[in-house]
Amino acid sequence: MFFRPKRARTRRTGRIIFSLCLVALALALRPAARLFATEDPTAVPEAPPEKPLIYHLKLNRTVNMIMAAYLRRGLDVAQQAGADLVVCELHTDGGSVTASIDMSKMLNASATPTVAWVNTKGASAGATITYACDDIVVGPGATFGSTIVIGIGPEGVSALGEKYIRFVAQQMRANAEANGHDADLAEAMTDLNVEISYDEYARKMADKGIQLGIPEQYRTEKTSAESASSGVMGGVAGQPPWEEFGKEYIVKEEEILNLNDYEALFLRVAVGRASRIDAPIASATGPAAKVEAITDIPKFSALRGAEVVTLDWSWSENMTYFLTSPIVVVLLLLGAFVGIGTELKVPGFGFPGILGLTCLALLFIGQLGTGAAQWTDLILLVIGIALLGVEIFVIPGFGVVGVLGIICIVVGLLLMLVEKPPEELPPLPGQFLHALLLLSIAIVASGVALVLMYRFVLPHTPFLGALVLTSQQKRNAGYHASEGSRLAEPEKLIGRVGVAKSKLRPAGRAIFDGELYDVVTQGDFINPGAEIEIVEVKSNRIMVREKYQPKEEA
Repeated sequence: MFFRPKRARTRRTGRIIFSLCLVALALALRPAARLFATEDPTAVPEAPPEKPLIYHLKLNRTVNMIMAAYLRRGLDVAQQAGADLVVCELHTDGGSVTASIDMSKMLNASATPTVAWVNTKGASAGATITYACDDIVVGPGATFGSTIVIGIGPEGVSALGEKYIRFVAQQMRANAEANGHDADLAEAMTDLNVEISYDEYARKMADKGIQLGIPEQYRTEKTSAESASSGVMGGVAGQPPWEEFGKEYIVKEEEILNLNDYEALFLRVAVGRASRIDAPIASATGPAAKVEAITDIPKFSALRGAEVVTLDWSWSENMTYFLTSPIVVVLLLLGAFVGIGTELKVPGFGFPGILGLTCLALLFIGQLGTGAAQWTDLILLVIGIALLGVEIFVIPGFGVVGVLGIICIVVGLLLMLVEKPPEELPPLPGQFLHALLLLSIAIVASGVALVLMYRFVLPHTPFLGALVLTSQQKRNAGYHASEGSRLAEPEKLIGRVGVAKSKLRPAGRAIFDGELYDVVTQGDFINPGAEIEIVEVKSNRIMVREKYQPKEEA
């Protein structure tokens, strides 16, 4: 009876092993079965034609250094895989100037052809990235442009100075020229001093042999009739008049250029319009057909039916992006301040200290991922915490060391939150004010939280409540000091000399005339065994100080 379970397990194990062997044999014989299935055993089967490969990158968040790291990874993977095209899908309101410039340099240097697919919007830093790609494709209703540099100052949100504007405008021109786009239109998205009339632009495009107007595959019957009936009308010969475009000036002085999908197609800034990358079945042809896929655009028609690989954001990139959002940054700072502040009020080292240090570590990891934090910032922060710890636990009172520790902590956190600008530019003033605002909110909120915790939370916890005296023994309730106790005659205790029984920091126990008393110092820390004297007795509190021995003269 006792051996049946063992034999049953043995039989079950044997069946599993036998089944695995059959599966392995089937897999081993599979290539041979394919060979014998051919009509001519000597014939070599033709390899299927290799499909084109398109890599799809999602630039659908606020532009920052984490997105730049994602783009770098995507371009490297696409190049290693031998991709025929990299499609950068844009859905962003802008973001960091530094990150957009870094991403522009990556795209300009890419050996793999790139397409900026402005599916919905590519504003501000998104437009800088758009012009850094080889070609531009717009989605239905998409817009891009308005790369004017703004910052947060004492007057609120406003455009930055001429130096910043010129720097970004030059970067826009450089991106456009490097990828065959019109540099004047790119610069007009940043510089308020640029004015471009439609006729001026049409004449320049005519000299290059470029015909303006909506491409044939996007024209409806209405637009085709309008184009056929329109003449020169005093405009540029061979080009549609500005009435057909809809505006005499593409952009006027003191305006920032922002193009919608119709304008981008009409001015031939975009090579096509699409709502997806590829379609299983080619789109219908004809003047009334609506082109849906990028591979339906004539320039990319050779890639129709390609294998589209979408590169998702990695877990580390998602985590770092989450940790750098303003709300999370404030919460991490709040957790760090409250955790460390609570740890200073409880004995030993426990959960509050672990919480505070963990929040600081997560804050540093997130800011390190954006390129804002440097190791020098962390070193400065650690020095500040160490100085503050020395002031609290080693040096009596609070003085210069504690103040220096607080300064180091504040400066380290500020530097950690301010993104490093390009070498050609000084730090953006708005970034410093933004970091100062986040830090100020966290300090005020943590101060309120600590006061509430000290007052209402800690006294009522099972462990810490035992360390805090919350009850009162009032005289009108019948409580009074015993007549035989020395506390009833405080004048007899003042001046008495005793020995510290425990470490006084500042509260502890001491022995006077063979009796044990609870005492408290005036803020100094006194080691066990030190000689002390009583300087004040008030209610049930005995205040002491260390008794200093006079030095003997030689």
